[in-house]
Amino acid sequence: MDELDFLELLPTSKYASKQDRYNSFRKLFMGTGEGKQVLYEILSWGRFFDIGISGSPIDQVAMNISAGEKNMAIRLLHVVNTEPPDLPKQTTRKRIK
Repeated sequence: MDELDFLELLPTSKYASKQDRYNSFRKLFMGTGEGKQVLYEILSWGRFFDIGISGSPIDQVAMNISAGEKNMAIRLLHVVNTEPPDLPKQTTRKRIK
């Protein structure tokens, strides 16, 4: 088995539902102390805890890279901490023909 063959085994980003995605992320990152530690490490890689870029002149490329990394960290944190709302079982409006 090649080093990157495991990538074929990874699930796609298409979960059966948003609730399934939430449950998977929650179990992985919040289910154990090690999971929380990994989440915090990923957030630190994404510069989630940094205030911003300082220095003069400001490097636009570095700023955009930093913003992209921070956005990914924010998205990960959002998925882990925001349970999707329940969908209504039945619609209340009638169709107009």
